[in-house]
Formats: sequence, C-alpha cells, structure tokens
Amino acid sequence: MIPQEQAQSKKRRTVHSISFNDEDFKIIKLAAQQEGISFASFLKNATLEYIKESLEYQRLVDSGAMSKEQKATPEGFSAFEETIKNTLMSIHESIKLKLIRIEKLAENSIYYQFYFNPATPEEDKKNKFTLATQRMKVAMDWLEEELGQRKSIQNKQ
Repeated sequence: MIPQEQAQSKKRRTVHSISFNDEDFKIIKLAAQQEGISFASFLKNATLEYIKESLEYQRLVDSGAMSKEQKATPEGFSAFEETIKNTLMSIHESIKLKLIRIEKLAENSIYYQFYFNPATPEEDKKNKFTLATQRMKVAMDWLEEELGQRKSIQNKQ
C-alpha cells in the first residue's frame, strides 16, 4: 500500500466543540470507567450505537414491521416514569415525617438524660422532675397527633 492510500484509509475527523455540564460529564466519565475505555471512545461508541438503533427503529416504523402499539412505547415509558416519580415522592414524604418524629424524640431524650444526670443537685431535682414530666406529656401528645395524621393519610390512600 502506498502512503497516499494509507492516509485515505485512516482519515479521521476530530470534534472538539462538545461541552457538558459538570453533572453530565461526571456520569459519562463514570460510565466510561466502568466500561474500561477512554471518555472519547465511550462517547464515540455510545453515539454510534444510538444512531444505529435510531435508524433501525425508523426503518421498522417506515416499513410497517412495527405495530402501532409498539410505536406507543415512549408513552408507556412516560406513564412508567410518572408512576416512579409519584412513588418516590410518597416515600420521601413518609421518610420526612419519620425523621421529624425521630428529631423530636431525640430532643426530648437528651433533655431527660440531662435531668437524670447524677450531678443534679437535690434541691433542683423536684423542679427538673416537674419540667421533665410536663415535657414528656407534650411529647406524647404530639406523637399521638402525628400518628393520628399518618393513619388518616394512609386511610385516604
């Protein structure tokens, strides 16, 4: 093979104008690392694979080989995505309420640990006992109210 033929067979074009935001860049870089290839090779392979799949999909649609139900797949994904989103939001709300309860109970627990500290002088114990009892009653009332709200929410669902 002569040098001119070699140059034509290896003709390549480099693209430098692609930019990504930091989040997308990190995702692509991680995916490339998991594949064990360079960032550029991963992008090139992913782009080529996407184009092949896109062209194959369009060919199937144009030839009539794909039924109308199969064409509606993106709509199905949209509904699935909405279901996942609603499920995640429900989980988030449930965990958020639990964390609020845990925070309140932890605050009260710390207060009671200070009250029952052996270093408390005897003359202060009666006042601390009254305050601790009152605080425990408020905490229990609050917890019963929260649990009642949670049960009513669950009954609505």
